[in-house]
Amino acid sequence: EIISKTAMLLLTIIVARTLSVEEFGLISFAISFVLLFSIFADLGITTVVLRKIAKNKKQTEKIVEESLSLKLILCSITAILIFITIAIFHKKLEGEFIILGAAGYMLIDSLNEFLKSIARAHEKMEYESRNKMVEKILLLVLGGALIIITKNPYYLIAGYCIASLSALVLTTRIVTKRFSTLHIKINKERWKKILKQSLPFAITTALVLFYSKIDIILLMLLKTKAEVGIYNAALTISVALSIIPVLVTRTLFPAIAKKEKKEIKKRVILKAIKILASIGIVIAIISTITAPQIINLLYSKRYLTAAFPFIIIMWSFAIMIVSSFISSTLQALNEEKKI
Repeated sequence: EIISKTAMLLLTIIVARTLSVEEFGLISFAISFVLLFSIFADLGITTVVLRKIAKNKKQTEKIVEESLSLKLILCSITAILIFITIAIFHKKLEGEFIILGAAGYMLIDSLNEFLKSIARAHEKMEYESRNKMVEKILLLVLGGALIIITKNPYYLIAGYCIASLSALVLTTRIVTKRFSTLHIKINKERWKKILKQSLPFAITTALVLFYSKIDIILLMLLKTKAEVGIYNAALTISVALSIIPVLVTRTLFPAIAKKEKKEIKKRVILKAIKILASIGIVIAIISTITAPQIINLLYSKRYLTAAFPFIIIMWSFAIMIVSSFISSTLQALNEEKKI
């Protein structure tokens, strides 16, 4: 996870320093725009599958074959929705081909996340870690080289798609070899049950995505590409730091989902919350004191105006890492309706 997040931060720095602030803003908008559609490509079924397999590993193959066909249908519907949206608003949207490329990357990545959840449910995070490292390092090398040589954002998006597709092939090989075959079974009754269980997860994910991505989309509609680029430069640092709650959540999710004593679960959860809160506050204080220096070091003087939004984002991050863990914990405990 550390290698993956570092690779993405380095790629963002390379892109921001190589392209103009406006082009960096356009890429930021395209990725944020398609990520809003990612909720339709999953509707929470990945989390349902993760929880079901974690509770009953012997039923892995049955659970996968019942949900994989549904996942593929959702991805297809999402692709159509994106095409229709671009066709309707093509006069207001800039960089349609960049958006389409980003959509391809998002759909491949969504399917990859679904398959990786199978290994995660078996508490074999090493497979997911290796896969993610390969994908992000390939993206850093390929995307970084393409953007430096061509200085063209279209080639960067192509790099995203190639890296994500390579990761999907690797994940498919790991899953079929270690955990389950990938048969497709059409069972409408099971689909209804899965969707009914996944609805709370879908709503939660939709709210999180809307909260985290609507700011960039609104900036693009109301302001300029340059301002989007400035804002995203500050935001990207917090995205890199999001590794902290992700590591804790993904490691503890299967363990919390198991049928263990409530007292044991309670101690684990409270200890994790205290640690995350302390880390968040320390990071926010350091960021407040050194914001201009951090922005200048990473992005150059062109992005110095990102210092103030960076401070605000870091204090928001201090709250987010705790709330994110609490939300995932409720999902693991089958209490997602309380979120």
